[in-house]
Order: sequence, then structure tokens, then C-alpha cells
Amino acid sequence: MRIMGGNSFLLAAQSAATGTNDSKNILIKAFSGQSSLKSANLQQAARMLAEEIAAARTGYEMSGENTDLSLIWQRARDWGLDEQSKMATHARNIAVRASNEATLTDSQRKIMNKEISAMQAETTRIGLTNNIHGSHTLARFEETQEIEEIEQVVEVEENTITEIKPRIDVLWVVDRSGSMSDDIAHIKEDAQKMFQALEDKGYDVRMAIESFEMSLDSNGSTDFRSDAASFQADVDKVLGNIAGAIEKGLESINQAMFRFGDKFDPNATKVTVLLSDEYSDDFIATVGLAKTSQIQQGAEAEQFRQSVADALASAGSELYVVGINENAMPDKDYTDVIDKVGKGAAFNMDKQGAWVDKVTDNFIASVEKDIQEGKFQIVTTGNIISSSRELLGDWDMYFQAGPDTKDLIVERFKTNTAETSGLSKADASSAEKARDSIDIIDNALGFLNSNRIQVGVLKNNFTAINNNIASKSFIPQKPIALLTSVFNSYMDASYWETIWL
Repeated sequence: MRIMGGNSFLLAAQSAATGTNDSKNILIKAFSGQSSLKSANLQQAARMLAEEIAAARTGYEMSGENTDLSLIWQRARDWGLDEQSKMATHARNIAVRASNEATLTDSQRKIMNKEISAMQAETTRIGLTNNIHGSHTLARFEETQEIEEIEQVVEVEENTITEIKPRIDVLWVVDRSGSMSDDIAHIKEDAQKMFQALEDKGYDVRMAIESFEMSLDSNGSTDFRSDAASFQADVDKVLGNIAGAIEKGLESINQAMFRFGDKFDPNATKVTVLLSDEYSDDFIATVGLAKTSQIQQGAEAEQFRQSVADALASAGSELYVVGINENAMPDKDYTDVIDKVGKGAAFNMDKQGAWVDKVTDNFIASVEKDIQEGKFQIVTTGNIISSSRELLGDWDMYFQAGPDTKDLIVERFKTNTAETSGLSKADASSAEKARDSIDIIDNALGFLNSNRIQVGVLKNNFTAINNNIASKSFIPQKPIALLTSVFNSYMDASYWETIWL
């Protein structure tokens, strides 16, 4: 037997909690007009009301969690669209230059066109990999795998094991703010030195580089480089623009794992090395530029550092932090993340590149440990697995925005890759094609912008829904327990009979 609807009894119970006669009369009023109840059933009615209030409260709390998760998903989609817009904007700048400069040769334009191709590839990669808890935010696709069985004969002498060449993947995340200007030349030299030192050990070496200031830049390596010359070219390009004053190192590590986490070789020793001469500015909203080397306190800061550690652990990467300014670094927020990961180290080094030998020795120790643990041993045959993805086009996303079935919100989203936005058609290999590509890229930017507007509206709506849910989940546990006393001690059976019978 249902006594009353959720909103009315929530308000009535809240009023009853004050303990005044007026508030209890409000509760009585809420019951008036209901089906008659015999006095013997009043205690049962009280229990039923308490259960209904508890259920409603739980429903609103769960709805709040749902809308929180929905907002996280929407923010992730917005971030991916923003990154894709940066790729398209960079491609447009190249197309404008290729179309306007009469002094360029076709061979120079072809080089510029390769950079546009890299932007197109990165746009599609973001579209296919951007996800939250496994839910892709920019595309829906079907993935198929084909397995080809291969036979590999490995001849092993008795009591011996055949070993493959150890591999190490190194991801550099470098502060390129203005204060690093005196150090960049040394870092460029250090990159070549480290690559050579690891190759001299007989390792299969791959390296990639990303730079950061307020956030991770968009002109980093598109993949790990397996030769020193290609990596050095990336280093020279990435560290060519030194400017800025805000260094959000923790956020940049998070973003670097998002971009490169699935590019690490599963069979490699995986390391990430961050170089900076300043404390982390990730908490600038809280402490401004007054950040010291001390760890930032508070549950939110702790949760953020844990999320960075989780991203590194998910990628299987160790973390090394190098403080170029030996008097300032490393920040304890960085060392706390290293402790949470359980693999890596932090160093204070001078500005003459002395850090390379120390860090390289640590890398070598990690590889040697992996060798001892059998990571690079092969004694069996295996399969070649090839996979392909087929885009499914637009799709409906279902958001449960409240405790009832009527609170379901369905939104149709578009798939965002270089192909669906039209960016894949851009071509700067000739002046004529570059001119045509300006309109092509403008259309792609319009497509991305319309998707961002959609997400912006949705985020605003869900924020309002979340605030509304929060206002309805106000009822504490105490009024639930007080309902019984409202029935038993304040109102006797004869009083109820005068109202209902």
C-alpha cells in the first residue's frame, strides 16, 4: 500500500524533523486525503513511509552519481574535440603558408604536406582512442581480428634459454616554459647522448618526446622513433618554441599517458622522464604561483596525484623526474606520484647535462631486472594477430539523469575522425591544392565546432540537472528514524481516526 509520492513525503519528513507542533501538523496534512487506515495499522504505515523515504533518498543519490559520470564523459568528449581542433588549426596554418608563398618549391610543399598528414593521422587516432572507463567518446566502431598461426622453431641447447634483444621505450615530457631557455640546448644534446648510450648496451631503443606548459602541446612525436636521427628531429621541432610561465607537469603526464599509453611496446621496459626547472603549477587555482616544493594537501590533490599514478601504472611505465634547477626540484607532488607507481626516481641535477648518466644507469638497471625476470625470453611459438576497425557512423548515447525511467536522456552524437570531419581531404603538395585545402579545413573546423557546441549545451543541462538532484537528496537519515516517533508518541490512534475514519 503506497501512502504518498516521493516529493511530498520527503518535504513532510524534513518538516517533521524540526520537532515542532507546526511541522508535525505539516506531516499530518500530507497524509490527509489518503485511503483510510485503522489505528492498528499506523505503526505499519510508519514503517512503510520510512522505507519509501529511504528508497527515494537512495534514488536521488544514485542519480547524482549517474550525472557526475555523464559529465565526466562529456568533458572527455569536449577535450578530444578540442585536441582535434588544434590539429585542424595547425593544418590550416600550413595550408595558408603553402598556398601563399611563391618562393616555395614543390619538394618543400611535399615536406609541409607530410606534416598535414601527421595532423590527419593524429586526429583519427584521438577519435578512435579517446575514452572514459572503456566508453569511447568520439567514435563507435566494430573491431575484428584475424589470427594467423605461425610456426617458429627455436633450437635451445640443454639447460639454456634463447633470449631476444631487450627493448626500452622512453617517453620524454619536457617543460618548454620561458625559464627553460638556458637549458634547451643542453637537453637537445642530452637526447642524442641517451639514445646512443642505450644502443651501446645492445638494447632495441625507441624514444618519443612531448613538451608542455599550461598543458601538453600538440606538436610532439606522433609515435616512438626507433632511430636516433628521427628522434633528434622530433626533439629539435618540439623544443623550438620556448615560452610561457605556467608548468602543469602532473596534468601533462596524464595527457601524455592518454596519447602514448597504448603505443608503448608491451614487451619493452617502459619509462617516462619529466624535465622541469620549476615546481608543479597543477594547483595554481588553489595556491596561485606561491607553490613550494612541499606536497599539496587535501583530498582533491591526493585524488589527482593518484589518478596520474594510475595512468602511469595502466601504461606500465616507470616515472623519472629530473629537476634541472638543483635548488628547486623535484617537487614533492612529483615524488609522491613516483612512490604511488612504485617504480622510478627523482633527481636534482645541474644545468650541464650531468643528469643523463644517472638516469641512463637507472634505465639500464630496470632493463637488467626485466631480463632476470625473463621478460625478454622466448621458448615458444605464437600467432600473428591483425585487427581492423569499421566506423559505425552516428550513434545514440543514453544518459540516466534521474531516479525514474522518464528521466532517460538520449543524445545522438557524430563520429569524429579526420575522415568524418573532412580533414583527410586536405593536401598541401602543390599551391593549388593548398588553396583548396583552406576551405576544406574551414569546413572541418566548423564540423568540430558544431560538435563542441552540442557538448557545451549538454554539459550545461547536466550541471543544472545535477544541482536539482542535489537539492532533492537533502533528507538526512535522522528524519527516517523520527517518523516512527511522530506516529507513536505525538499522535495517538484516536487522533488519526478523527482524520481518516
